[in-house]
Amino acid sequence: MNLNKSKLVATLASVLMLSASIVGLGGSAANAASTPYTQNFDDMATYTGIDFDGNTTTLVTDQPAGAGFTSGKAIKLDNQGAAWAGTKFVLPETSSFISTANATGSISVYSPDSENRCFVLKLEGPGVGIEKKLTVTQGWQTLDFSYAAEYNASKNYNVAALMPDFFGVNCNMVWDQAKPLTTWYVDNLSFPGARDASEVVVEVPRTTPSLLVNFESNDSSGYAITNFGGNSTAVVTDAPAGGSVGSVSALKVTTAGEGWAGTTFIEKSVKASLISAGNMAVKANIYSPVAGAAIMMKIESVEHPSQVVEVTQTSVAGWKTYSFDFTVGGNISALDYPKASIFFDFFGAKTSNPWYIDDIAFNGAAGAALSSGGGGGGTTDPNSAPFVVTFESNDTSGAALGGAADFGNNVSSVVTSTVGTNTSKVGRIVNGDQCWSGTTFMIKDLGNQLISSTSKLVTLDLYSVDPIADVKLKLEGNGGDPAREVDVAHPGGGWQSLSFDFATGSAFAAGNYIKASLFVGFCGTAHPTEALFDNVSFPGATKLPVVIPQITTRVNGLTSANSVAGSTEGWAQYYAAGLQYFERGLEVGSTTNLSYTVTANGAPYANKSVHLLLGKEYSGSTAKVSVNGQA
Repeated sequence: MNLNKSKLVATLASVLMLSASIVGLGGSAANAASTPYTQNFDDMATYTGIDFDGNTTTLVTDQPAGAGFTSGKAIKLDNQGAAWAGTKFVLPETSSFISTANATGSISVYSPDSENRCFVLKLEGPGVGIEKKLTVTQGWQTLDFSYAAEYNASKNYNVAALMPDFFGVNCNMVWDQAKPLTTWYVDNLSFPGARDASEVVVEVPRTTPSLLVNFESNDSSGYAITNFGGNSTAVVTDAPAGGSVGSVSALKVTTAGEGWAGTTFIEKSVKASLISAGNMAVKANIYSPVAGAAIMMKIESVEHPSQVVEVTQTSVAGWKTYSFDFTVGGNISALDYPKASIFFDFFGAKTSNPWYIDDIAFNGAAGAALSSGGGGGGTTDPNSAPFVVTFESNDTSGAALGGAADFGNNVSSVVTSTVGTNTSKVGRIVNGDQCWSGTTFMIKDLGNQLISSTSKLVTLDLYSVDPIADVKLKLEGNGGDPAREVDVAHPGGGWQSLSFDFATGSAFAAGNYIKASLFVGFCGTAHPTEALFDNVSFPGATKLPVVIPQITTRVNGLTSANSVAGSTEGWAQYYAAGLQYFERGLEVGSTTNLSYTVTANGAPYANKSVHLLLGKEYSGSTAKVSVNGQA
């Protein structure tokens, strides 16, 4: 590790020269030519803006008379719903409504009310937003907005959001109170400094990562904690009993301060969405010190900060697995939601007793089950014993149908049987149009075996009018490996009990079988249009220990005798509970060698990736470092 300053300066000079040459070819976003944006709606055949959160906009020619608008068309905004409901205009991401040359905008607005109301003209862009609010009175008026104080010349502001009657009369409505209907008119929207950037834009691909945030030492989710409103947090190893099976660490949250106090715990890249089609629910194991408190999880778009989706659950005392379903409100066809925050005791009376959260699962990730079985108490893990899937209201197996359970265009649901002797709740499968169409009805947590070395039989009841040559039951790990499949036939004509014997195939010790999928007909065999199934019995279900090794990473030669020792106070708390570190200064211009040892439970931990971070963000370090000659 050579701290060679002259080499670094020479390298930086080369990079700067190369960057200058690239800029000269195209022109930066900040210096692109101005192309003023005006909109008086006369040329619009149909309204092309985008309404949001309760607002409805139409093109009209019968707007109220008065100074402040030109003849011809205007837009009529029937505004109600959310406090911030409105409409927006979206330019390409390489364009901007404002620029260094002119960061102002104006608009003609008609207010229907003699009460003072607020009108917001907000500009947004990838990762930025400027919100400007002016008071309006009854009738037409021209509003002038200046964004110069907050303008960032390196950003594009390509979204203009119009929010009339912002938060109601005098802008003081309660945030979650629905606004009554008011009708507004708008004309002559103008941004004289608008520009069309000419640089080459690299399209960032969209991803929907399957993430599990469990705060363990091997957590690879990239979680990062930001508290606001008075919250305080710490990753701890002494969470109350009954939490996630195999868990060492959890996030401890102490609520205080504002009613909206919360914690942002993860923010991925702009195009990485924490929800996706078929995976709109986020699950988390949460310990509540009280019953009846509000727990809210919020996900939000980074590109469009005003676009958020919030789901609230009511707490029970103790540990429980909560599911936050973002199906209502999540616009995944147009937006990505890479940022998530949690709010405990939301707008309730704060308690001095802390909350705990663990195993937050996004996009189908499998979090650990609760050792208490959930619901705030108990010591028996329901997954550690044989169980039967019945689909009744008292079914605690964790089976789920519909949505993410289906693939190959299958459609599954829980229904009440009306055929044969079975009149209880059953699973219904409507077959898809693929030869491999199926339904995954069970995903257990890591360590939960659906079969055991002593009992490898699974049985279920199945109903079909048509004979089925190939009913396939597949058991696998959540990552797909290991996997076993057993095929049986169904003669058709009514309810039949089918047995699937997994005694043959790969060795049982190959891995955990925690996932079960049913295929009613398979490639090469006929698919019945519909089938019912019930009473799926896993008599061999058992639990294997999930071994979480204690990992120790040691930079050799650094000890308390020759270095300054530190602990989890300050920055270290964000990496691992109980972390100890040693710090030793090096003289500028010197060279040093590093070697390290990694062990798990005291034994060598082989074939693992080791990352060396230099100049860590927020570390405060200004050192210039080269490794093997590379800066």
